[in-house]
Formats: sequence, C-alpha cells, structure tokens
Amino acid sequence: MHGIIGTTQCYNDKVIAPTVQQFYLWSGSQCTAKPNEGFEFVSWQENLGRNSTQPLSVSPTSFFDSILDVLHLRPDKPESKLNITKFGSFTANFKALPPPIPSEYIATLFTVVATAFVGSWLTPTLMGWKKAKKEGQRVQTHHLGIKSLYDDGKVDEKDIPRLDKLKDDIMDDYAKGKISEQHYNNLNNTISVLYEEIYKKKIDLLNGKDLDKIKDEINDSYAKGKINEQHYNLLNEKINKPSYIQERISTYQPQAISNDFAQSAKTYENSQLGIKMQYPAKWKLHQKEHYPDHPSDIWNQVIGFSSDREIHTNSENVAIYVKSLQDENKSADAYSYRRIDYIRKKFTIIETTPTIFAKSPGYRVLYTNKMGHDTIEVWTIHRNKVYTIKCTTKAQEHSLYLPIFEEIISSFQITEV
Repeated sequence: MHGIIGTTQCYNDKVIAPTVQQFYLWSGSQCTAKPNEGFEFVSWQENLGRNSTQPLSVSPTSFFDSILDVLHLRPDKPESKLNITKFGSFTANFKALPPPIPSEYIATLFTVVATAFVGSWLTPTLMGWKKAKKEGQRVQTHHLGIKSLYDDGKVDEKDIPRLDKLKDDIMDDYAKGKISEQHYNNLNNTISVLYEEIYKKKIDLLNGKDLDKIKDEINDSYAKGKINEQHYNLLNEKINKPSYIQERISTYQPQAISNDFAQSAKTYENSQLGIKMQYPAKWKLHQKEHYPDHPSDIWNQVIGFSSDREIHTNSENVAIYVKSLQDENKSADAYSYRRIDYIRKKFTIIETTPTIFAKSPGYRVLYTNKMGHDTIEVWTIHRNKVYTIKCTTKAQEHSLYLPIFEEIISSFQITEV
C-alpha cells in the first residue's frame, strides 16, 4: 500500500504509514487515509500493473473543506476508509486544498453571522417566553377557580352562579388574547363537564318526573355555550329515552334509606392514604388489608360499606380502592381506556361519561352483571395513584340507593398533598 501527502492508518494491524511508503497487510484489515494539513483525501485506487489503475472510492470535494481544515474541524470522510478483502496493491491519493479564507476574515464573518442570528432568534424567543409565562398564570388562576367549586366536597346546583362567572372570565381572557385557543378549548371542556355533572344529578334525583323544566335549562345552557355538543347530546339522551334504571324500578317504595344522609352521617378518614369521605351512620364499615401495589383489585380495596339492609347478607354496597400505577408516565386517559375495555369484556356497560371526581378529571361508568346487580364505578388519578369508588346494588333497588351513592361520591376527598 502507498500514501502520498498524508498517512494511512490500519487498525487491525496497528500500522501507521507516512507518505510514499509501501507496506503489507493481512486480508480483513481496515485502513483510513488521513490527509496532512493543507491537503485532502481524493480516492483509493487499485494498482492493476502495466501502469493501469482502477478507482475504488472517490471523495467529492467541497469549498468548505478549506475552512474546516483551518479550524481543525475536518472529520474523516466515509470514502477514506478501505476494507482489504483481496490480494492486491492499493494506493491512497491526496491533493492540495485551495487557499482557505484567512482566519481573521473567518472570525469577523462568524461574529457578524452570530450577532445577526442571536438578535433575530433571541428577541422573539424572550417575547414568546414572557407571553407564555403570563398565559400560564392566567390558566392556573382559572384552574384554581374550578377547584374552589369543590370546597364543600361536591359540585351541585348552588355552584351554577360561580360556574357562570368562571365561564365569562375565561371567554373574556380569550377575547383579549391572554390565553391561547388550545387553553381556551381545554378550559371550556372542563366547564362543560361540570355543567353536565350538575344536570345529571338533577335528572337522577327527579327519577323521570318533572323533566320539562330541566330540559329547558339544558337547552338554554347549550345555546349560551355553557355545555358543548357532546355533553348536550348525552344529557338529552338521558332525558328523552327511558333509561336503563327507570325501566327497571320495581315495587320498592322510597323508605328511610333515601334520608340517611339528611338524618346523620359519619366520616371515614385514612391519613396514611390521604382520603376522606362520608357515609350513612347506620351503614356497617368493613376495614380491609390494603396492598396498593398488588396486581389484583381484591387487594387494592381499602374499605367497604354495607347498608343496614345488607348487613346480614355479607355484601358491600360501596367499596373504595387505592391502586398504584405501574407505569409512572401513564396518563389518566390511557388508564381509563384500559379500564373501560376491561369492564366491557366482563359486564354490560349502560353508560360511560367523563366526570370530575375529588376535584380532578376522571371517568364514571354504569354497568350491570348477569346476577342482576348495577354498579356505578368512578375513578380519578392523583400522584400516580388510582382512586376508585364502586357503588353496587340490586338493579331493582338502584333508584332507592342512587341519592346515597351520589352523596358518598360527592363527599370523597383526596387529602394527600
């Protein structure tokens, strides 16, 4: 092998040959032609004998090679590497680089370009950062306003005036350019979820009676943009066709059970898990051995409650679960999708809706099993933990227990900071 105005470095054989020197290598070696300063690699060629050669790899030339050479930033070109796979004679060719731009001119040119780039990039970047910071503060203010609606542990009809004020403030900020369209749409969707939750509670408590008035309220809210089309359609569907629950109301008459909360309520609190809630004073409490990291839901249960009607049946009407998420990056939507899919495979889903649970976005699913039991399952995610309430009763008694279930769900709080 030969090298002209450069060196040839062969790594397998640890050979570094200067210019115009012949040496021998074993098959399988890899050599790199490295030009000296002021020169560039041109090509590898195979010497065929009788002054005949054959090019093996040719490197394209570039004006910038001269500049990179002066700055000592020139990398090895891919074409400068040669794998020796057969017997023969090979030569690395180099040539002199064209005169580079003097280094003092390069420094001046770099300074001018850098100054122009920094000026054109930094100014809008700083302005954008400042605007984004102010926008984030406004969005945070609105989120705090939404959370404040749950100061009493639930959101209901009395919160509508405050909700109206929040809606107007958000619209005003968007009109003045203080929040982006994306933030505006996200906040609007959250507000719509809250309106829907309030109206659903009113519909459930009416048990199919006197729905004309609430229907007018929903139409008015939709016309004013308080609820979006999706939530409007869900509410109308709930009102306009006989619901699964209403179709199955039996001869049971509302008794003292629907007044349990009005008469008295007890508070359950678990400071270790950071949860707090209320339940009817007459109901029995079932403490569980809790294992939040266990893969089975059975061991994730914290506590259960049995109605005074069910105390002797060994069945629980309300169960609370706290489960650690295995994947710390899993979003609430991703978990909810998997959970709803699991429920759909094992039970018959009656209704699925997004909701606000314990001051956080969550999901609410109503489903039934083959044994004739209805279950309302509500969950949310906070600090990589899933908090779930399951409210279960016989299908024909669902309307009797529903007011109690709603009170229990609304009273649930996550006290962990």
